Amino acid sequence: MSATDIERRTLDELLDELESVRVGPNWNLPVDYVLSLTETSREDYFRTLYQMEMDDNARPDFADEFNPENTETLVRFLRGCGYTSAESRLHRAGYFFTTDQLLHWLEFFQSVTLSRMQNHPIDREQLEIALAGCRHFEDGAQFYCECVFERDEFIHFAADLYLQRYQIARHHLSLEILEGFLLERIRLGWLRWEDLCRIYSEHLRARAREWGLPGVDEEEAESWLHGAITPEVARALRTLELPAHRMPEPAKLKKQYRALLKKYHPDVNPEGAERTRQLIVAFSIIAGKRAQAREHPA
Repeated sequence: MSATDIERRTLDELLDELESVRVGPNWNLPVDYVLSLTETSREDYFRTLYQMEMDDNARPDFADEFNPENTETLVRFLRGCGYTSAESRLHRAGYFFTTDQLLHWLEFFQSVTLSRMQNHPIDREQLEIALAGCRHFEDGAQFYCECVFERDEFIHFAADLYLQRYQIARHHLSLEILEGFLLERIRLGWLRWEDLCRIYSEHLRARAREWGLPGVDEEEAESWLHGAITPEVARALRTLELPAHRMPEPAKLKKQYRALLKKYHPDVNPEGAERTRQLIVAFSIIAGKRAQAREHPA
């Protein structure tokens, strides 16, 4: 049997065992089971983990079992055993997401959420009531969003769509990883639901003006729907360290966004929390611009 066949068979057995012991989002595998499966001694196991720590400053977990909290240690150990497909196999099975993959999920959530907001039919009567009850348009638009959109439902919808689109197994654990990552970013203030609603409020402003609703600021400097680069978009582009005079191609925008998120992510850069939040807001502004441009093509 070739090394590739041995790796495939071993990982198949490991994933079957994970499925059998997983209860909802929780699972536990004794280290001894994994060592027996990979035919590795405890001495070699500890040697592999210590080598990981020396090579890339990883902090392996020396516990007696593997679980969702130390899946990265399991993946690194399997890779150290020569199982090069371990990371991708556990990822497709919904058990493991790298930092890069989670940042991609964050970008996906922002784009999907803003696009879904733009395509949501506006309730004219409810918008009029919301604007009538607030002194400033922005407050009325925020109130309308709070009444119409449920944050957690948007997160769950996007997580479902993400798993389906990238052919990742959907179960309690994969959903919890994605949803938990976003909720933690929201708790830390890096991603704010209010910012997404604020971006969507420009869409509400344009529609309120079309309908002649009271409370719309007629002295707004530049409509979101007119002109390729508004002052707000220009600021967002500068935040993303892109030329402020033209919209970038989607692929270039996403590549730059992911690179900067990775650079300033607080797990890597302890001083990067505020910069990370600024990047997330900037990307949301441009994603909102693109979503609205698709609905109102020139």
